[in-house]
Amino acid sequence: MNDILNSGEPLTPRRDPYFTIVVDDEISLGIPNEDDDELYYGLVKDNLDHLAPWMWWANEDFELDSSTQFIRDSLTDYYAGTAYPMWIYEKGVLVGSVQIRNLGSASKDVEVGYWLSEDAQGRGIATKAMSKLIDLAHEEYKFDRVVLQTAVNNEKSGRLAEQLGFVLEGIVLNDEQAEEKRYVKVMNDQAA
Repeated sequence: MNDILNSGEPLTPRRDPYFTIVVDDEISLGIPNEDDDELYYGLVKDNLDHLAPWMWWANEDFELDSSTQFIRDSLTDYYAGTAYPMWIYEKGVLVGSVQIRNLGSASKDVEVGYWLSEDAQGRGIATKAMSKLIDLAHEEYKFDRVVLQTAVNNEKSGRLAEQLGFVLEGIVLNDEQAEEKRYVKVMNDQAA
């Protein structure tokens, strides 16, 4: 990251390691920082029982090294311009993560994913964070469609997708060969 700061090139949202998005008076999004690995690790470990049914990586094998590597991989994608990985903060406290991936791909489809700590559920945090990040990324990349895949029995994420204008496209197999619901939101630039 210091190479970016010392490169002499102007900082843009894509290159700014301190890039922050204000969602509302209580919610903000921020780029992960390698110094946050213990904070992120602690939040995941505290929420393993809550996350395990929905996230394949949320299991007893999740260690501090897993957190550090996730942050490094996320930052690599961010600086390459292929993803917006963002921490979700409520009143300055880390409560989850939201990310858009496959930015700039030839298919013009991007993927979005998120998770929230159990105690941050039910207050519209994920809905607001996803909406803001999708709008921001769409301004920059002009993608055609956003894809959100959820566990088949994850009713909360299905409702969130529908609230954001996603439509259920069908059932697909994820990389771990588990069935997921595939929701798609078409971004209609021509309607304006």
